[in-house]
Amino acid sequence: MKVVNPSLTTVYVISLVCRDLGKLTAADYIISEAMNVKKFIIFQVHNAAKHLYVWMVNTKESIAKMAEFNVDDIELAKSCMVESRYSSILAEF
Repeated sequence: MKVVNPSLTTVYVISLVCRDLGKLTAADYIISEAMNVKKFIIFQVHNAAKHLYVWMVNTKESIAKMAEFNVDDIELAKSCMVESRYSSILAEF
């Protein structure tokens, strides 16, 4: 799609851990389930100048872990709403 229209925003949803997310050159954003997010994935995504959104974050502990990992946004399984940068998410718990 980027070849047809480079201004389109492209999101890749990954369900498995990929070896080199930096090779997903057409992706502007990467979305991953929280259980798959590891520090090396965040490094790859941010090193490729992309954003990482994490979903299925269900507990205070997983919110704290994702905040420590410095992901870009978190989607709570509880509310199914994307929150910006954790502050209002932590207040819900």
